[in-house]
Amino acid sequence: MNSNYTYKHKQLTNGVQLYLYSQVDSTNQEALRLAQSCETPEIFDQGVLLVSSSQTAGRGQYDREWLSEKGGLYYTLMISEPPLALADTQKIHQRATIIGNSVIRSIKRNINIPLEIKPPNDILLAGKKMGGILIETTQCQDQHITIIGIGLNIAQKAFPTDLKFKAISIGQLYDEPIDKQKLIINLTEELLRTIKSKQAT
Repeated sequence: MNSNYTYKHKQLTNGVQLYLYSQVDSTNQEALRLAQSCETPEIFDQGVLLVSSSQTAGRGQYDREWLSEKGGLYYTLMISEPPLALADTQKIHQRATIIGNSVIRSIKRNINIPLEIKPPNDILLAGKKMGGILIETTQCQDQHITIIGIGLNIAQKAFPTDLKFKAISIGQLYDEPIDKQKLIINLTEELLRTIKSKQAT
């Protein structure tokens, strides 16, 4: 893997390749670079996961900036998947909703809090944005890759003035700590299960 960033490479028990960073510009951007430089497209059959402690240029839907300070989870899963036609907007929105519900289920395995989805890709807590999902696609040789980027506000205690009435973290409302390692595993397992079941239908 070619990268301008320092990372640790591990493999999860389900065969997913895991790349851990202390900081990147964006995990989705790093995923796009990984796909462009890859010589073994079959690694995406099991899944490739990128996780960073912070991002310098996090982005959300429509290239909006996503504040990515330490305390959050910045996560991108890459998986081989048949492409959806760009004109099939109903299926594209349906996929985003299904993935969003998978994220909520995963978080609730760690802490049972009242989360909801604001279509197509916002995760809300107490009416404020706690997380976001950015789904992109790319190619590795002839392999079609779906890129699922997830940003979650977990332990932040404060946000800049322009965001404090719009954004929220779990840590601002709940004292119960979240085990990020467990959340990453649950999230990956849930997303892979969701994607594989969707492919079977």
